[in-house]
Amino acid sequence: MPSLKVQSWHDPVQQNRSKATKVFAWLSILFMGTLAGGYYTWNIFQDYQAEQSFKLDLYTQQQNDIVIEQRKAVGHVKQVYFSQKSREALNETTSNQTETRQMTAKVIAPSLEKNEQALQKSEQKERPAADVRVTSDLIKRSQIIDEGSNQN
Repeated sequence: MPSLKVQSWHDPVQQNRSKATKVFAWLSILFMGTLAGGYYTWNIFQDYQAEQSFKLDLYTQQQNDIVIEQRKAVGHVKQVYFSQKSREALNETTSNQTETRQMTAKVIAPSLEKNEQALQKSEQKERPAADVRVTSDLIKRSQIIDEGSNQN
């Protein structure tokens, strides 16, 4: 007996629904992956910003230490006397700088708060070994400087 091939007729509406469901599933997976990747990237960026802020504070402290060492090495500096004209010019420059600082402070204040928050967040995290070595070296140097100034 010959075998009969039964042709299966598919409903075109059902086929379109099946394709739409697959496309929707893939788009959903892609969207969720994008969200997860964005969240992960944002956290990495925030950690990077906190680390950069910490490094800036560290380098600023190191620079301040260098300035203190240089001032101790130079010793007493002779007082400089300015003429009336020079004092007036310096006062004008100082008042202009004060105005500029006040305007800058208004603009920068919000970002400073964010940096402080990032610094506090970064202080809560464990520091890498290199930062610990640098910080301990700074402490040792400051102790040596303090001992040297106490002996004088």
